[in-house]
Amino acid sequence: MGIPTVATVLWATDQILRKLAPEGSRSEWRDQTATVELCEVVLHQDWYGQPSKLIEKRTPARVAFITRIGEGLIPTEHTVIQEGDLVHVMVAEKDRASTDAILAKSPDQEG
Repeated sequence: MGIPTVATVLWATDQILRKLAPEGSRSEWRDQTATVELCEVVLHQDWYGQPSKLIEKRTPARVAFITRIGEGLIPTEHTVIQEGDLVHVMVAEKDRASTDAILAKSPDQEG
């Protein structure tokens, strides 16, 4: 029927590693082919106070939604990332490591 009923090995491995070493992004969902992921990302503190669109300008990811004070919100062009926000992005699996690396640095840093 095309309904995945068992987690992929990649997803299960990622979940175990997140428990052991909680740095970098955390995969929350993957498509059936494991090429597109929804991830909760870890941001360098300097991203707070920046527009959410800056993430999309600096990385190959798209901000899917932000969890703020326990409630989800879909960002607009005016949304600013606040301290305490949980930022969730859609990213191609091949771009996940580069996205994590960019977001782990201050947005003022080049490269």
